[in-house]
Amino acid sequence: MKKVFKIIFNIAKFVYIFTLLVYLVFICIHRLSIDRSILGYRVFTINNDEMSPKYKVNDIIVTKDYNPSKLKVGDDISYLGTCCGQGGMIVNHRIIKVDKESNKITTKGINSSIEDPEI
Repeated sequence: MKKVFKIIFNIAKFVYIFTLLVYLVFICIHRLSIDRSILGYRVFTINNDEMSPKYKVNDIIVTKDYNPSKLKVGDDISYLGTCCGQGGMIVNHRIIKVDKESNKITTKGINSSIEDPEI
């Protein structure tokens, strides 16, 4: 019986330590990747409610660098805003239009009625 409890305790300890290490790695990546990709991934914090109810304020999201030509309507993307109050800020919005001819994408927050400028 003691052997069974010891095995269960060791498994629980491993799961706890592994979860803690994964959490610490994400925190480090979040702090270090302000405007950089680490192994193709970036970590951001949601700072407004334009994408609620899918993403709430202070949610942490992990994004992957992706080929823009493969993006489609309905995808949620993160990009560096360039104008209209979004200049220099990371924007997390959903794609609502893709113009293949001009390679332009239009996005909008789920909880917003205003489309963003084309990117």
